[in-house]
Amino acid sequence: MKSLNRLKQEIFQWKHMPIHGNLVRYYDSEIYNEENLVRGVIITEHCDGGLLSDVVTQTYPQTFSEKMLLAILRDVACALFVLHTEDPPVSYRNVNPNYIYVHASGRCKLEAARSMTSNMIVFAFPTLNVQTPHTMEESRIVEQQLELVADPAYFPPEFCDLTSNSKHRKISEKVDVWELGILMYYLAFFSTPFESVDGKIDTRSLIAGRFTFPANEAKKYSAEFLEIIRRLLTADVNKRPSIVDVVVKASGFTRWRMTQEASAVLDYAQQQRRKPVQPKPQSKKATLTRPKSTSVPRERSNKLQVTKPAQRGSSGKSTSSGKYSTSLELSDSDLSSSSDVDDLVQQKREAGEMTDRIRTSMLQYFGGKKNHTRWVLKCTSRVPEPPPRRSMKKIAIAAYENHSIDFYFSLLSKRPLFASEIVAVKALTTTLCVFQLSTQEVVYQSFKHVSLLKEISTRWKIVEESEDKRKDMNWAPFISRFANILTNKVYFLNKYTEFGMNYALVEGAELDVEDQVNVPARLSTLLANLNLALRWALANTDPVINGAIRPMIEEAHSIYLSLTVVMADLLSKNDEPDIVQSTLARYEEERLALREIIMRAKNIQELNLFDDIPSIPAKSPLEKHPRRARAAARKILDSFMSVGDNDMLEEADLDDEDSGSSDNEENVHLLGSLYKVTAKGAIVPLIGTVGTQRAEENTRQAMKKVLIRKENKVCVECGRAPVKYFSVNLGVFLCAICQKIHQQLGESISEVHSTTAKVLRPEWVAAAAEIGNKKAKAFWENRLPEEKRPALDASPSAWASFLKQKYIQRLWIPVVVK
Repeated sequence: MKSLNRLKQEIFQWKHMPIHGNLVRYYDSEIYNEENLVRGVIITEHCDGGLLSDVVTQTYPQTFSEKMLLAILRDVACALFVLHTEDPPVSYRNVNPNYIYVHASGRCKLEAARSMTSNMIVFAFPTLNVQTPHTMEESRIVEQQLELVADPAYFPPEFCDLTSNSKHRKISEKVDVWELGILMYYLAFFSTPFESVDGKIDTRSLIAGRFTFPANEAKKYSAEFLEIIRRLLTADVNKRPSIVDVVVKASGFTRWRMTQEASAVLDYAQQQRRKPVQPKPQSKKATLTRPKSTSVPRERSNKLQVTKPAQRGSSGKSTSSGKYSTSLELSDSDLSSSSDVDDLVQQKREAGEMTDRIRTSMLQYFGGKKNHTRWVLKCTSRVPEPPPRRSMKKIAIAAYENHSIDFYFSLLSKRPLFASEIVAVKALTTTLCVFQLSTQEVVYQSFKHVSLLKEISTRWKIVEESEDKRKDMNWAPFISRFANILTNKVYFLNKYTEFGMNYALVEGAELDVEDQVNVPARLSTLLANLNLALRWALANTDPVINGAIRPMIEEAHSIYLSLTVVMADLLSKNDEPDIVQSTLARYEEERLALREIIMRAKNIQELNLFDDIPSIPAKSPLEKHPRRARAAARKILDSFMSVGDNDMLEEADLDDEDSGSSDNEENVHLLGSLYKVTAKGAIVPLIGTVGTQRAEENTRQAMKKVLIRKENKVCVECGRAPVKYFSVNLGVFLCAICQKIHQQLGESISEVHSTTAKVLRPEWVAAAAEIGNKKAKAFWENRLPEEKRPALDASPSAWASFLKQKYIQRLWIPVVVK
């Protein structure tokens, strides 16, 4: 009977677990009799990584990196936040590796624990969170129950001596904060802070909160990380931080990586700081009056998705769980009756609802399978042109928002990667760009898909060595090496978690003696393979190949900077002179090879590589001042941004066809009588519809008539002739040089096509005919001082800066008409 009650109790706890990204999800359960034995089955979410305790066993004796510990702290704290903000708050009381599971995504999740149940209903204190025992007999019973539901090694001071009148006797949900501190200490040093020499717990030190860190092992962690462990292990319950305070404090650390769940905690903390102050009661009697309603606010219920049912007293009416129960947010009745306050609350509520709606629609957009399919098809089509940058960016954002890259590799595996060299190159280019734009978690998830990259490399290697390969398989050497580079990138970043997506060594992280030799060798091999692939690409230029050159040069440059950092650290120690010299010689060889490649690439006009990719110096930066070289390399690496570092979701530009709204709905007239700016920020000509008279003419004949005009015979920007290109949304004509700079502005600003293209849409020709160079120049350069215009022989970067000011910042348009 006792086992049956425990089983029912555990099932009850699972059923009432909130749905959250850091809590193991419950699906179903059943109790049945089998040969006079009562058995139960609980079906929950599967976590491929198993228990955290198993991961610790496999990792031992190597301790976790600070970045990994902060990720575990983040996930567990977010799970505890959901429990602590229940009504009444739920204390987990078993925060140890035996109750924490590791998901396939690398995230940690808490399971439902028997310690969460309300077994503490004795002597008029209904839950562990609100009362403390009053007599010796009550304290002994409580101690017996605590031994059943919690690990004694994780006991906080308030559990150790319940019989004495102590400031530690207040038992609340901050028990979990203490246990989280013990967990962090254990994972960092494989011991507990209050463990004596004989392996027993030093109760006196525990009650006083006195402990030290192992001197040698503590050197690998930053001072801020050790300080947060000290704060978690504060003996005085009143001074111990709440779980929200822990997340707020840790989120400012260098190695912290933000997740959607952690962001929700920070939003909650911000809301609490902004919460209006409740007016003071006018009488003592009012201070003793319990609020009429202590129910969970609607906003919070939606966030947690599961709310525990209210307890009912004998009268059948809902009762409060205790005198300390409070709601998360003040209701309207709690606020001042001032109309100004009411208006402010209403404005904040409406603004929050609008933000939530926009956020929800954007998440639906980036989470839609139809959108995923369209973006991948755009990036891996057979059209002989580079994959569109905007679609690649959207794939990266979708991976970040959905916390998974599985959809991308699943769609990629269905493409003709082994039948078309164009598709293969575009797929690999897209994969590299998505990696460069994504967070570390994406590469960790990509590890299970690395077999696809290996297969691409192997099969195209076979094609390369085959004697009877087809004529359209000449890119096989490049494809094979490119896929091998991506494979090695995934392997490297999964093995050496001290490095970020751009190969930047996490600040404060140190490589052990073995890795100080292995890491430079691996990075040098990666750089050598990239240099070989880039040499081949520069010797076999093609629009599709050209699309891969830029991201590959950026990748090679990141590896070069990371090598500079690692080599500077290695030179400062200089324990193995022979190894250091051989490693330095290889670094110098690959550095000079990359320098020569970048110089060659900048001379190829079609690549549009201007001054935005830094040049590599002729002399080694490590020759005279290694520490300065290290600092300069770190500064550049830290400037690289990814999807997770800033809110690219809100800045993302949706295609007009993606949004589902008509052009008429987006007729936001901001640029006078010639243009309009859509809600997505795209510039569109106000004229040029298919129904015009010119659209009904033969488009090629119409284009010839437009080109005959005197103002359209020269480039609208530099005045050169001839003009062979035109911008369909600006309605201007361009030379071969300026059209490349226009393409850098993006299609939403300037969509460039050839005047002799096979497909000329009637609306394009109509827009060019109605606007033309003369009208456009009079509009965009209406207030342009002549000295601001670059000289004809100015560098491409100067012209690019000028055109951004002209069309994106719109500095010189006459008057903005709303």
